[in-house]
Amino acid sequence: MVIFSFLVTAALLVYYAAAKNFEAEYKLKSRIDSFVPSKQKTAWEKKNSKSGMKQAMGSLIDKLREYYNSTLPSKNEIELQKRLLQAGNPLNMTTADYYIINTIVRIAVPFLFGAYGILLGLNLFKIILLALIGFLLSFKSLDFYIRGRKNKRYRKALRELPDFLDVLTISVEAGLGFDIALNKTIEKGNGILCSEFYTCLEEMRLGRTRKEALIGVKERLDFSEMISFINSIVQSERLGTGIVQVLRCKSEDERDKRKQRAEETAMKTSIKILFPLLFLIFPSIFIIVIGPAALQLIKAISGIK
Repeated sequence: MVIFSFLVTAALLVYYAAAKNFEAEYKLKSRIDSFVPSKQKTAWEKKNSKSGMKQAMGSLIDKLREYYNSTLPSKNEIELQKRLLQAGNPLNMTTADYYIINTIVRIAVPFLFGAYGILLGLNLFKIILLALIGFLLSFKSLDFYIRGRKNKRYRKALRELPDFLDVLTISVEAGLGFDIALNKTIEKGNGILCSEFYTCLEEMRLGRTRKEALIGVKERLDFSEMISFINSIVQSERLGTGIVQVLRCKSEDERDKRKQRAEETAMKTSIKILFPLLFLIFPSIFIIVIGPAALQLIKAISGIK
């Protein structure tokens, strides 16, 4: 109970410090607003007017964003931004938002674990141990989440790639240019690849070269099949070779690889099912088949004795 009171007091002190820190700013803003007629306020300002608590939280988050943006090394920021793009930019996070969420998680999870220990009536050592476990679990939890989103996105893009290449190849063979064929392929489908290549076309419309835009797709989806496809297109453009033949070869290659992955998955099924058979199904069969005979044998031995 003492620890719980300490945690509540600490939370209140943090809130009080944040409120005092931004009190002068809100007083100044309120005084300025009092001199501005309400009719001169824009519709957006009226729609987005917030309570003092929401303003304080929003201003605190903005201050944290400014702090992380000013202290984060540019190299780390670029690397983190690349990881977020590869994961599909979950929750529309910026690099500063990533560090803010990471900090909140590392504080909140140990606190919740400790509070749970208090509710269970555990002693001080066990409560501290629970809080430590919560901290260890939260330390890399956001990184695991981003990595999981990235791997899931890559698997989905890999499943889409053969069909995407088939439609693109047919469009180019019909006489369309590569950019127009790519646009038609995007219009006829949806998914991760369509979204990424739509971004590629938009970048080309804004002035980037085809090579730079395609390399951007390769950086956002850097699994081996996509890297091979983009490199083939870039090399074909650089050497001036026919892109139709390149697309046809890549399409056939990806269909063969999809078939091989399906066969590999089917071959692994027998191995994966072995463990449920050994530890779940076979024991039940043995109990049903041998159980009655074993009971009769035990009774017979007991009768002899």
